[in-house]
Amino acid sequence: MFQFSIKRLWRDPVRNILFCVILFYPLIEIVFFLKNIIVGDSVLLPDYSFFLMCKSAGIGHMFQSLLLWFMPLYCLLLTADDCIEDYKIGLRNIIISKIGKKKYVQSHLIKSFLYSFILILGALMINLLINHIIFRGGQFSPFDDEGIYISKFYEWEVLHPLLTNVIFSVITSFVCGLISMVGTISAIMIHNKKIVYGITMVLWFVPFLQRKSLMYLFQPHSEYVLDTIVPIGISVSTVYLVYIILGYFKEVYFGKTSI
Repeated sequence: MFQFSIKRLWRDPVRNILFCVILFYPLIEIVFFLKNIIVGDSVLLPDYSFFLMCKSAGIGHMFQSLLLWFMPLYCLLLTADDCIEDYKIGLRNIIISKIGKKKYVQSHLIKSFLYSFILILGALMINLLINHIIFRGGQFSPFDDEGIYISKFYEWEVLHPLLTNVIFSVITSFVCGLISMVGTISAIMIHNKKIVYGITMVLWFVPFLQRKSLMYLFQPHSEYVLDTIVPIGISVSTVYLVYIILGYFKEVYFGKTSI
């Protein structure tokens, strides 16, 4: 079932186009940096030109906002819409009669997490690699030239910028994978696209709009220390996992097989 779901995704040209757009989208910011360098800006160290650093100041971090703020919509289009399609055309009942509802739900949840996780991590790693190729030799650092650090964690980030970027990329990809699973379990339970999209966006935007925003969890080398970002990560992940688990048990053990 898992292999079938992945093959279905790759047969859809619209999803393939969206996949490629997201995969290479972070590279657009590099063009912005190159344009600024041409007009006289300093060349940042490669790790400080990384997409999650949000260094495209002057345009309101537009590049990051377009990707991260609307991530649930992209994940829903890529990994959850097929669950609603299955219900509408009656394929859901045929598949469940062959493999059982438990495997049906599990395979869709695994697919949605892995697909989104790998896509976002791939996009960020491509951006990081190209930054290191294009801006190799860059010397400008925007951080603590005098060695005065606001915390031990911040000092560690400055001393290990590449590893920091990789870790924050994995964290960002993990959370994106979770919100993708939230959308998928909602689609399996509800079948109404408008309601599914609404629920998923609310669960994404509420943490974003908090005073201690979810966005802090995605930005390396920021002023926010572990005491701030760890509770954000734990609380948001817990809410998403509880929602996913409750939805799973509702569908597998209390839902009707034929609808």
